[in-house]
Amino acid sequence: MDGSCFKSVAPELTRAGWSALVYLNGAVVACIYGALPGYLLQTSPVAEYFALQQAINFLTDLGIIYSDYAGSGALHKAPMLLRGRGSKVRAGINHISYSIKGHLVKDVCKVKAHQSLEGLEGEDLKLASGNHEADHWAKQGALQHPGFLQQAEVERTYA
Repeated sequence: MDGSCFKSVAPELTRAGWSALVYLNGAVVACIYGALPGYLLQTSPVAEYFALQQAINFLTDLGIIYSDYAGSGALHKAPMLLRGRGSKVRAGINHISYSIKGHLVKDVCKVKAHQSLEGLEGEDLKLASGNHEADHWAKQGALQHPGFLQQAEVERTYA
């Protein structure tokens, strides 16, 4: 799972996306992704928490979720009473996802972000490749915001 954010010169025009995928034997076998809803703060951490919620909802059997964001694992390992403190997004994950499917999350493991695949083998290559795929689809999700491509073109023109 991953979250991604395209920053803008104007913070209110920043757009974020998320992805959650099933990666087996070196291939993506299932993927969901999308734009972070507009009512949420458009930042990478919020997109990561939203991706965690979607990944939990995606589970149908006991599984491990991999994320390049340390906050995802910290949230999963936090006592239930602390999961919603300080953030409406975390509170939403706590209430919706963990109450329904939290028992299916065996662990949330941290992987290195944006790692070069060159020279990697075995488990390291598998984790890095999965992270690259998740990052790609999270960026595609951010591009799903209405009018985003036109906005990016205008910013390039005036930057």
